[in-house]
Amino acid sequence: MSIALLICTVLITLFVITAMLKAQSSAHRLTRNISDMKALEGVLKDRDVIIVIQRMIREPRVENPKTEVQRRRNKRYILHQARLKHLVPDEKTRRMIYTFISIKKKRHL
Repeated sequence: MSIALLICTVLITLFVITAMLKAQSSAHRLTRNISDMKALEGVLKDRDVIIVIQRMIREPRVENPKTEVQRRRNKRYILHQARLKHLVPDEKTRRMIYTFISIKKKRHL
């Protein structure tokens, strides 16, 4: 009887420890996501960033440019990327912005 009680106690302890570790990991991810969103929110307060994002959505890059107009459009897009890189130095925040731009471009097509 005491061996069964000991085994149950050990199993319950392991279960509680596992649950606490999962909760701690989840809380860490949540904290990281909140800080990422705050960084993105801070960047999006800048009007220049908004203008660059809107232009990148409205004037998407052409995959295989054949005409001079398409080449010029791609050069403008590269300039927008460089401007965004200058305005948003944080790589993770820029990646979130690029993801948003690609989603918006797919909706516009």
